[in-house]
Amino acid sequence: MSLPTFALSLHADWRCGRSGACCTAGWPIPVEPEVAVGLRAGLASQRLSPPAGRDEARLLPRPAGLADGSAALLGHDAQGACLFFDHGRGRACAIHRDLGHEALPVACRLFPRVCVLEPHGVSITLSHSCPTVAARLFDEQAPLTIVADPPAFPRGALYEGLDARRALPPLLRPDALLGWEGQRAFERHAVAALADERGLVEETLLRLAARVERARAWRVELGPLDDWLARALDGPVEVGAAPAWARRQPRELLAPVLASLVHPAGELAGLSAGEAHDRGWLAARWPDFEQPLRRFLAAQAFASWVAHQGRGLRTRVLALLTALALVRARAGQLCGRAGVELDAALLLRAIRDADLLLRHLCAPEELARRLSAVEEQPA
Repeated sequence: MSLPTFALSLHADWRCGRSGACCTAGWPIPVEPEVAVGLRAGLASQRLSPPAGRDEARLLPRPAGLADGSAALLGHDAQGACLFFDHGRGRACAIHRDLGHEALPVACRLFPRVCVLEPHGVSITLSHSCPTVAARLFDEQAPLTIVADPPAFPRGALYEGLDARRALPPLLRPDALLGWEGQRAFERHAVAALADERGLVEETLLRLAARVERARAWRVELGPLDDWLARALDGPVEVGAAPAWARRQPRELLAPVLASLVHPAGELAGLSAGEAHDRGWLAARWPDFEQPLRRFLAAQAFASWVAHQGRGLRTRVLALLTALALVRARAGQLCGRAGVELDAALLLRAIRDADLLLRHLCAPEELARRLSAVEEQPA
């Protein structure tokens, strides 16, 4: 039986907008052996007509050091555009257009989906490095809840990602499991807090950190963990109750990300928190963009790999604080270089770049390991 699927409501009807961003990003796209057979057959029969011609060695190169399980890569031009991307015919992928969705390499079939497979179902969030996805954050009419079996992600479709179906559930803290029901409860709470609370999003994250400290105080003698967790996450909490570990300076938040990079990041590798906070480009307009910032963080909190790769609830909140710090630092950098105050276009680019770093240019396990150091620190 196929597992139910879960997604955020603002992603529930997502469709590719043919921006071409993923097709021109320059990422190495591995081609599985069975996919390579189909592509070569399509080229030989002339059913597949890429704009770059039919030179198989150029279209499907086999560089030294090709990963196990890959028969080739998709070829790229000097600017990083996939040779199968047909800019002149509707900004379409020639493979998808000529041979169908199932003929694509798995990476292309899945992007921008970010999936976590758990015993109760498949949770799917989307990478906001995709401009079509990022633009949805600014749609004031789109609701923000967790929905089951959304139309964009039907049961039985291909979903690969972090497979935790046979793993232990996430951790409450390094010496205690959260449990599967606790995992779902915390995820629901984080999304609801980001959707429903008012005021600065930074304050919502600090309140979430304070609730996490209450939750971490659980001991066996205090009764069932699920009951304790419900009480810990419920009720008001003051921003001033936030623990010290959640009040880090921006540079401290950026450091684990920049230390976890495994792919070239260009100017993002030198991202400086100082550019965001020392020049004052953000102060006046930052509060105007609470809604897209809250939605972006909800997409980080939901279907989170850090939940499984990290060592507790503190790590998950720190990951959200880090994501917000990345957006702010990049937004400040962009505003400073343009000499203008923050606007929606610059924030959208900053969000895209932050997700590019977090989801595509960093080693996720290494980033989770570095963030998890917070679990051993004093409250």
